[in-house]
Amino acid sequence: QMQYGQQAIGNHWYLFDKSSGAMQTGFQNLAPYGQNKTVYYASNGQMQIGQQNIGGHWYLFSKYNGAMQTGFQNLAEYGQDKTVYYNKEGQMQYGQQAIGNHWYLFSKYNGAMQTGFQNLAEYGQNKVVYYNEKGQMQYGLTKVNQKTYYLDEVSGEVRKGQQVVGNHWYLFDKNNGAMQTGFQNLAPYGQNKIVYYNKDG
Repeated sequence: QMQYGQQAIGNHWYLFDKSSGAMQTGFQNLAPYGQNKTVYYASNGQMQIGQQNIGGHWYLFSKYNGAMQTGFQNLAEYGQDKTVYYNKEGQMQYGQQAIGNHWYLFSKYNGAMQTGFQNLAEYGQNKVVYYNEKGQMQYGLTKVNQKTYYLDEVSGEVRKGQQVVGNHWYLFDKNNGAMQTGFQNLAPYGQNKIVYYNKDG
């Protein structure tokens, strides 16, 4: 007897049109078949799972039910120690991405979400910024490993030298941007004087 709908044959799932019985391939939304998911069938009709490169884009299909994944995904279960992001079409994203109310950075090589200080020169911007452990770009006075940095309120860029933050002057190391305290000679910053910054900068 001709079969219709989803069928497990051997160790693979197949989809046969519910009207004509024709084997389906490519992306398929299974809502008409009673399941709220999109899956992908290769040219041989077999449902695909895990990471798949389709048409030049990487996609992720659940290893449990083949459902196409979107949003942030940790790939540890799929043999890779990285978190990546798939857009609403299921395609892995690269570079700087505005998601929700935050900027994120995903490696242009493998899509891995970046954290910590990152130089964006490779991504077309001449600045160093900082992403927290959730991958979100940070702004303002930010503490990192017991040191305080000033990240521009608009661009997120690590600011160096003398900076006015609020109503106060601060000094940030001209090389790494770490906030300086105590007596400081401003000669390296273009001023011939010694000043004092309290523990708050």
